[in-house]
Amino acid sequence: MIGRTRRALEIALLIAFAVVTVSAASVNGSPPPAPPADPDRWCAAASAADQPDVVSAPLIHVVYAVPADVADRSSERALPILVDLAAIQRWWRSQDATRDLRLDVEDVPCDTALGRVDLSVAILPRDSAYYGDGPAGFERLTGAVVAAGLSAVNKKYLIYYDGPVQARDVCGTSVGGPPLTRGASVVYLDSLCGGDLGRAGEAAATAVHELLHNLGARPRLHPCAGSPAHVCDSPADILYPTVENGVALARLRLDVGNDDYYGFKTNAAHWWDVRDSPYLEQLGTSRDRRR
Repeated sequence: MIGRTRRALEIALLIAFAVVTVSAASVNGSPPPAPPADPDRWCAAASAADQPDVVSAPLIHVVYAVPADVADRSSERALPILVDLAAIQRWWRSQDATRDLRLDVEDVPCDTALGRVDLSVAILPRDSAYYGDGPAGFERLTGAVVAAGLSAVNKKYLIYYDGPVQARDVCGTSVGGPPLTRGASVVYLDSLCGGDLGRAGEAAATAVHELLHNLGARPRLHPCAGSPAHVCDSPADILYPTVENGVALARLRLDVGNDDYYGFKTNAAHWWDVRDSPYLEQLGTSRDRRR
């Protein structure tokens, strides 16, 4: 979980730094793919169902969820969500040029890749009071999404919840893995972090933070006292327990020092490295290389 300012990014259930990235050019010199452009439209049609998959691989599926007593604003929210996802993919490549999140997309014509994202619209059966109540609300919300048929065993579900929440300083919530099978993460659009959706800021940082929990990130060397799912060696780390008011995603880093949960510089036998996640696509390389 990430929270606010310093805001906690969530309830995890269970700034200038030098950065060295990995070149995505393969050993035969092929260039890396171009970074994703911001979409100017959502090319898919709104649907509650998960559309047929374009690839047979573990995928991150995006969901817009709204309680029964709140107006469905998916037509307004879809494009800002996709713009944030494009920013997240560019950010991820800036941290590790050989990896990208493998998002679930539809087989539809579109002028941008992110405009094809398969974004399910879930109208929840209960009112906002039922889903906006802390950890219990998270369980109810994710349970309702599963009951709606969004339950593929090889998918991680990134849910943007567009309803009131009791703790507005809690920006998101996630399960802590399991690394290789289904799990859910929630970004609360009514939280103090939700107001900059589509601007590569706190909402985007919350989405990445929660996804990392879902992908099994667990600090190896620098867990926070009392919150071992978070790192406490640097507030610039995306897995730090709080996010600065008004922060830009570009200012944050993916595992500062590469010694806790991603792209380990030294041998870390028997510790899960999120860089090996099957939900990450390898880009432009004929062999895996570490930084």
